[in-house]
Amino acid sequence: MGMWIWIIVGVLAVVILVITIARLLKNSPPHPAVLAGAKRPRRDMYRKRAGCISIQSGPGRVVGVTGFVFLCAIVFVKTRAMESDDASAGFRIWGVDDVVYGPVELPTLVEWVKEERVTAQTWVYNAQGDSWQKAPRVPELRMFFRREENADDGSQLAARLGHFSAGIKPAAFRRVKILADLTDDQLERFVEFMEVVEIRQWQDVVHQGAAGDAMYLVLEGELRVRLMIEGKETIITTLTAGEFFGEIALFDQGARSADVVANQNSVLLKITAEAFTNLLVRAPDLAAPFLFSIGKTLIARIRADNKRYQDSIKFARTAMQ
Repeated sequence: MGMWIWIIVGVLAVVILVITIARLLKNSPPHPAVLAGAKRPRRDMYRKRAGCISIQSGPGRVVGVTGFVFLCAIVFVKTRAMESDDASAGFRIWGVDDVVYGPVELPTLVEWVKEERVTAQTWVYNAQGDSWQKAPRVPELRMFFRREENADDGSQLAARLGHFSAGIKPAAFRRVKILADLTDDQLERFVEFMEVVEIRQWQDVVHQGAAGDAMYLVLEGELRVRLMIEGKETIITTLTAGEFFGEIALFDQGARSADVVANQNSVLLKITAEAFTNLLVRAPDLAAPFLFSIGKTLIARIRADNKRYQDSIKFARTAMQ
């Protein structure tokens, strides 16, 4: 808008200049003394100072008045432009009483959000975008409503998973590392291939040497992985919410390599080898990120095991010296 204002001012300046020159050429005949070859008498001219504007008699008066008018025009146009910019700056709020409040600056609007005078249902006019939007859609306010949006998404996901996971919070699914990157729609489809298993404290989930036919994801609780050697228990690791075990059974259905026992009441998500095969056939777009996540976790475990193995060798050699 400012560019067009200055274009208009420039055009007006050119027009005024052309008119002024035309009037000077038309209304200013040469002085008789000039035609006679003499110098023009000083007494035929006088000059009055008025600020920065020189007002002269005769044709010079036209120049002075024209300049004064031009200066007034510039001041007027610039003032209107500033008023227009002030009017368009900031934000306006559509109140519940159907009254538009504003314009207000961003700090004031943020305070209103914190005071809950502006809610997720409030319409806000953004002068920069020249549009009305719900408050959570305004880029400057999005961070203040993100928590509420996440809560709403969780409620919607809970409603969609309610038939499958009664009593289990949607956040429990998100705690499982290999499910964290799935969208709500993907997660809803994925759990159709799985089942929820509740395990009591001290109950065995799998037995060493038994045929494996399923993988388990820990939603809630705690379990330990152990080996029984000469009747004594050796704990390999402890599993908590978000971890998984038994993934090898999805590929070879071989014998389990260790026992898994619940240290406390736990809730597991179970996917059988048969269900996994169906997942590969019916939903390869879900199987791919699932397998990729398993692969990353297995690599991390292998690296950790290698580190422990190296440390144990160093310890043994040091003890022998």
